[in-house]
Amino acid sequence: MLMPRPRVTIHLHASEQIGTGHLFRMLWLARRLRQQGVTVEMLLRGKAAVAASIRRWGIAVQAYPDAVPMRQAVTRYLLGLRRRPSVWVNDCLTVPRTVNVAIQRHRIPIVTLDDLARGLSSEDCVVNAQPSFWHTVRLTTPAQVCQGPRYKVLHPAVQQYHDRPKRLARRRRYHVAVTFGGTDQHGLLFEVLRAMRRVQHPVQWHLFLGPMFAHRRRLGAWRRRLAGGAVRVRWHDGSWNVIPLFARMDAAICSCGLTIFEMMGVGTPALAVANAPHEAHNGRYFASEGGCQFLGLHRRVTARAIADALDDLLEDGARRAAMSRRGKALVDGRGLERVTELIMERLSAPAPRCARARNGAAHLVGAST
Repeated sequence: MLMPRPRVTIHLHASEQIGTGHLFRMLWLARRLRQQGVTVEMLLRGKAAVAASIRRWGIAVQAYPDAVPMRQAVTRYLLGLRRRPSVWVNDCLTVPRTVNVAIQRHRIPIVTLDDLARGLSSEDCVVNAQPSFWHTVRLTTPAQVCQGPRYKVLHPAVQQYHDRPKRLARRRRYHVAVTFGGTDQHGLLFEVLRAMRRVQHPVQWHLFLGPMFAHRRRLGAWRRRLAGGAVRVRWHDGSWNVIPLFARMDAAICSCGLTIFEMMGVGTPALAVANAPHEAHNGRYFASEGGCQFLGLHRRVTARAIADALDDLLEDGARRAAMSRRGKALVDGRGLERVTELIMERLSAPAPRCARARNGAAHLVGAST
């Protein structure tokens, strides 16, 4: 008699307000788990359009709107299943403790990624890759705690380009990537557009628009204004395979969420801007470690500040090379493998709920308590 395939439910949140980083990394995780013979289903807190994009990856998904209380949606989902999942993965900014308690009533181990909630004592495994979440985990939590950038789930191509040498030479024209995630909810792209004419170095600009970019009507006038002008611009609209392009860049201007991890992983020196207060922790930490230059929170960053910082970075080749090396040292691109391993361990033999560390992770890798 054939044993049924193990099942994993991934509960994630994706929207214009919080961005699409959760969506992308859970799609990569789902693909890797399916390669390991695991059946994956998603429970999405978000819009039907996002659910449709998940189905295009061949993944079963149920969606519920933000207006529905999370506990109600999760309970309804679990009661409707014929067979419960073997492991539950949370990838939402905040999961109330009552939701996790409801899941564990069904004897389902929980793995939570990057959570701002205070009910972390109810998880079986906590994976906090972003510095902005390190303060949420108490060392007394009865869970396995894995912290630090080495656990960041990234596109598999990041690991490939991480292992290749990065050439950062003086050029006749520098290639600079500009990307602020899948939505760019605050319109940071327009500050960069205003900064372009101030930049003194010759630049080939690469402007990346995410699949949920929120300002397309406003952008139309800018695209017409730039067409045929002296500023050289190449648009990358809704591209999914962006990692090879990021790896070719001489520098980048990006947000401090998923994108800054990608840039550091491939060794591209970056000027980082925080789209939200919790992202500012990421920017400050990585800047203090020499992995990027942090420009500040979105509402305080001006076109002049962007132009001046980019000119300084492009002028100093030694600094760019050092930033590239340090970024790769901080982010090795193997977080997808590590998180997959954590889940597979629980599928084969759910770990007992006791306080312990993995590879020294409970010592808050790179963070202060």
